[in-house]
Amino acid sequence: MVALCRQKGLIAYQMDMEKLVFDNDTFDGIWAYVSLVHMQKNKIGNVLKKISELLKKKELELLRSQFFVIVHFTRVEAGSGSIYLNFLCVKK
Repeated sequence: MVALCRQKGLIAYQMDMEKLVFDNDTFDGIWAYVSLVHMQKNKIGNVLKKISELLKKKELELLRSQFFVIVHFTRVEAGSGSIYLNFLCVKK
């Protein structure tokens, strides 16, 4: 997947979620859709803390794992060609 992104001219990284090497306040949003399901439960807290530190505004994280249930989903196409996916999740 990383190679495909790079072929399209996108910047893409592959790294261990427990050893993220970005500076704090780097990203506007983080998509961790199914990656957390592969982590040991006792390590998720540290990863979530680091993900939160990477966000410019400590407001948005999209998480999906066996620990959350999607109760609402919408797909909004903006006039600029952007697509926004909105999920409302609750903890299982």
